[in-house]
Amino acid sequence: MKRTILDYFFILVPVILLSYTQLVLKWQSNAVGGVTMLEKGITNYILAMVFNLWTITAIVAAILALGSWFVALAHFPISYAYPFLSLSFLFVSLGGVLILDERIDPLRIGGLLLIVIGVALNAKGSL
Repeated sequence: MKRTILDYFFILVPVILLSYTQLVLKWQSNAVGGVTMLEKGITNYILAMVFNLWTITAIVAAILALGSWFVALAHFPISYAYPFLSLSFLFVSLGGVLILDERIDPLRIGGLLLIVIGVALNAKGSL
């Protein structure tokens, strides 16, 4: 079966949307009070998160990612497609640094580079 660029798009979409989901959830966890809110009770924290508009966008993004993943699985063997989801570790970590002002030490950078190398080697393998 000849694959098109659109087929690969359906692998990339879940990576981007799931990365968005994780970054928004962390951002909004901080915004509603995070640990301080948890100290007031886990129920209050969960309700604050669930009814937060940004959290709702993250949930919608996760559902859209699942739909895209269904299409990707129809076009590719799972042993080929699934490792691409590892790229979300890279995107979430970079987003943590660029958006959430988090820090990444050299050991984590090395780990992220190994993930990228692993995905590249997997992508070069035969379908």
